[in-house]
Amino acid sequence: MEITPLDRVEAPPVPQTRLAALAARVLTPDILRFLRFAIVGGSGVLVNMAALWLLHIYFGFNLGRSSVLAITLAIVNNFLWNNFWTFGAQGVMTRRVVQFAAISLVGMAINVAVLHLLVALGGWLAPTLDPEALVLPSNLVGILTATAWNFFANSRWTWGDA
Repeated sequence: MEITPLDRVEAPPVPQTRLAALAARVLTPDILRFLRFAIVGGSGVLVNMAALWLLHIYFGFNLGRSSVLAITLAIVNNFLWNNFWTFGAQGVMTRRVVQFAAISLVGMAINVAVLHLLVALGGWLAPTLDPEALVLPSNLVGILTATAWNFFANSRWTWGDA
């Protein structure tokens, strides 16, 4: 009796259901790429929020410096995951690192500006509210605002050839 290696065994055809056909039309490669980008972004949000909480709220470091460091950690996390998983690159290209960093710096400026603006605005609108209570929600709004820019710019410039 001869045993066939697993890499030579063909899987039986999967019957095409209406749901599978719809999913195949809806989940285009661009949509799947965006979903991966969003998942990676979600991990970046967790890195950013955890680092900001740790640096600013737990250790009491300056908000501006804590925010920049937290964003930087999220940028490194996001580049690596996007490079290898979202866009399927085989290695790290210097050009992509530089482009991603440039786009991320603009995103960082957007994030920090929104964070400071919302914390200041919240303090002005609700002077009895502790401004520290506004830091994490304001940061989240900053992240979401910067995400729109980051996806648009990175999908066209950094990995436009991927």
